[in-house]
Amino acid sequence: MASYLGIDVGTTTIAGLVLDTDSAEVSASHSIPNDSKLPSAVRTDN
Repeated sequence: MASYLGIDVGTTTIAGLVLDTDSAEVSASHSIPNDSKLPSAVRTDN
């Protein structure tokens, strides 16, 4: 049985799934909030 792992790291969530290539069905999936803090843009054109 061959499987693929898919991972998506977005700005609001991190998600993953395992796809069974024989049956073309999702074997498992999970999603969690992405609580990372992104720095705000800093203007340098005075």
